[in-house]
Amino acid sequence: MNINIRFRTGEILKGIRAGEYSVPDGCTVREALDAAIEENSMELADHDREYLFVLVNNRLGEWENTLKDGDKLWILFKILGG
Repeated sequence: MNINIRFRTGEILKGIRAGEYSVPDGCTVREALDAAIEENSMELADHDREYLFVLVNNRLGEWENTLKDGDKLWILFKILGG
């Protein structure tokens, strides 16, 4: 199935390609992100993942949400401040 992934992750995944990715049917958000990272020959440390959150079709999602063909993901950097 095909999904569309966009990124606003600051330095964490700098240079990763945004756009359409082919992923296995029934994959999760986590698996889709991992596939994109692998396709781009990048790495994401486990501790960096906690600084990211996801929107699935413009709604707050969870890493274990199951995706459907045509879903649109935004992988975003959590903004911290005080």
